[in-house]
Amino acid sequence: MAADVVRITDPQTGSTADVLISQGCNCFSWRPQLSDGPREMLWASDGFASGEHRPSSSGIPLLFPFPGRIGGAEFEFEGETYRLPPGDPHGNAIHGFTFTRAWRTVDQDDSSVTAEFQGSVDAPETLDSWPSDYHLRVQYRVDA
Repeated sequence: MAADVVRITDPQTGSTADVLISQGCNCFSWRPQLSDGPREMLWASDGFASGEHRPSSSGIPLLFPFPGRIGGAEFEFEGETYRLPPGDPHGNAIHGFTFTRAWRTVDQDDSSVTAEFQGSVDAPETLDSWPSDYHLRVQYRVDA
């Protein structure tokens, strides 16, 4: 899949932000216009916009439904055991379901983008690993 990057721009100041919709809806670049010109405020690895880099190591990864690790890649909730896909060399689940996957853009204009991710729509294979369906809606806006 080709990388889907959206650039949003504040028309008053020229400040910009870049969001990698196709890999976790990660805002990986924010360049406000300062008195001496634009300045990058977020760190991202070179070439991050290609979508081929580790998504949790740059920008602002959205770690849902859990940041960090769940030991042994399983947990119990209301008497039921849920097994998660292991994501690190030690067999732990790491950072949830949404930071590596494509989100859906549902609204966009020059200065904002809104995207959604829902388990039953975008990652139905995760529903057996979590106690309920989940629905996230994120909006990024660049505004003076």
